[in-house]
Amino acid sequence: MLRIFNIFSRKSIILIIFLIIIILSLVNLASLLIFVPEDKKLDQEQEELKITPIIEKRRMPRQMDGVLVAEEKANLYPIAITIENMVEARPTSGLSKANLVYEAITEGGITRFLAFYASDEEIKKIGPIRSARPYFLDWTEEFKAFYLHVGGSPEALKKISQYQIFDLNQYFNGKYFWRAKNRSAPHNVYTSSKLLSQALKDKKIPLEGNYQPWLFKDENEVKGDQPKINKITINYSTFPYQVGWEYSPLDNTYKRFQAEKPQTEADGLEIKAKNVIVQVVKTYILDEIGRRRKETLGEGKALIFQDGQVIKGKWIKKTRGARTRFYDNLDQEIKFNRGTTWIQVVSSEKMINYE
Repeated sequence: MLRIFNIFSRKSIILIIFLIIIILSLVNLASLLIFVPEDKKLDQEQEELKITPIIEKRRMPRQMDGVLVAEEKANLYPIAITIENMVEARPTSGLSKANLVYEAITEGGITRFLAFYASDEEIKKIGPIRSARPYFLDWTEEFKAFYLHVGGSPEALKKISQYQIFDLNQYFNGKYFWRAKNRSAPHNVYTSSKLLSQALKDKKIPLEGNYQPWLFKDENEVKGDQPKINKITINYSTFPYQVGWEYSPLDNTYKRFQAEKPQTEADGLEIKAKNVIVQVVKTYILDEIGRRRKETLGEGKALIFQDGQVIKGKWIKKTRGARTRFYDNLDQEIKFNRGTTWIQVVSSEKMINYE
């Protein structure tokens, strides 16, 4: 009996060992089936995965200022706004966001701005907005721009109709403007980019502009050994309307001053430009109020400040509605730095000093 048991026990042990070997083999095989193929599958998926290359949107020079932007934003319909500069109207709002700005004397030695906007940047407050003048319309027509104003001189209102300008007069379109309660009239009319977008939509203004751009260039390297024009002064009339521009080689910009103080806006932003143009325009006083006629058609002298240098040249405007273009003394058209340009319109070179 003991012998039989021993034989049986030996067989049982052998069977158990055999079963253990089989189980271990199955476990190993299962691990191969479960885990190894997963890795191979992952490798295969990675190999088969077609990675779509990241394609940057095509960038184009913006029509207004040459800044490189997405193609669909390169030619947004331009907007022109008359902005006040009386001492009582300061500080302005939204002027630092403009792509192009004209400054010219209106009456009584007081200057106003004609600010052009052609970007989709959000601007919460723009103003104070004031009335139209004929020469503002001449410059607005160059861009066929959507023109915002609060009334205007009799001649200007007549020309708006004659020139068929898309205009938005606050007198008849109050919902696109508001009057600030912390300022007295007439220095308290404002708008915003949100209201402007709604106005463009409501008035069925085209999505894209229809005007010819200037020539633009990449900025030159500013070399330390080149003589610099560091300061520009324009004496429009009395001291409060003295304009200054100071050149900064660090960012190759011009910082604006008014009455010898940096001009900052209501939100604290400084006003800067990449190009400053002084355009000499023949000017005539028309009446006792001091209204002016400016010969914006034809040609005249101009000084172009960029890259810390001055280019002596001229401006030419061949026909009404054509762009004013600027040339050096060799009749080569000026290429402007990409960015904001300010045009200081003066009646005489004697109003300008630079050093």
